[in-house]
Amino acid sequence: MSRCYQIFDVCNAVEAVKLYQSAFGAEKSSEDTGPNGWVGIEMEIFGFHIFVQSFPEWVENSLEKHGNLCVSFSSEEDLRKAAELLKPGAKNHELRTDWGWTPLVALITDKFGVEWLFAFEA
Repeated sequence: MSRCYQIFDVCNAVEAVKLYQSAFGAEKSSEDTGPNGWVGIEMEIFGFHIFVQSFPEWVENSLEKHGNLCVSFSSEEDLRKAAELLKPGAKNHELRTDWGWTPLVALITDKFGVEWLFAFEA
């Protein structure tokens, strides 16, 4: 079966996935380890597959980490809850109400360097 997924490179895949499970109800579908301590975890967030991977030799700022994802929430309450759960340690955390196509947006770069755009579509 073919499929598509986003890859997030982070410093600690296990910790990142635990946070995303709390914030989004993400479901972990697989976890694997490989040579040199590599960890890879596949999870699903709102039907989208994401593969989160880390290597133990990666330390903060030693490797450009990446990943970005837009999540459209069906309620403002769910958006605010997820944004609050990602707030601790976030490099950027901003709620905006001045975007014309949505009444509320959250722009977040979480502590793992992953950039999130949350929108509430009323």
